[in-house]
Amino acid sequence: MAFLPPVLLLLLSGALARDLQPPQIVRDKARIIELKTGSINRFVLECVAIAEPAPTYYWYRNGEELRELEGVVRVEDAEHSQLDFSSPQEHQAGVYHCEAENSVGRAKSSLSRVVLSPPVELPGTSAP
Repeated sequence: MAFLPPVLLLLLSGALARDLQPPQIVRDKARIIELKTGSINRFVLECVAIAEPAPTYYWYRNGEELRELEGVVRVEDAEHSQLDFSSPQEHQAGVYHCEAENSVGRAKSSLSRVVLSPPVELPGTSAP
């Protein structure tokens, strides 16, 4: 291994420290999504963060870490993470958010509420 003078090591470590960046959520929009069941009603929740090193993404539903949810596919790479509700079902209703974390810090997205559709009232069937 080559010997590097202390000044060069200091410069290199300073450059590395400058390049580190805690996660920052850059595509963040609180949403209320009316949950309608069936494949024709597909929707996606997305989380995009910038960070160095690249963040790890975590999803939460009703405050609990979401590891797996029937009918929801998690897709991610170093630049984003998303939950794909390809055929929404009633049991998927809840309050969702994402967190991005790396060795420098953690960021939390806004909350997205996935709510059941209100019942449709037919004309003449509402209470007087």
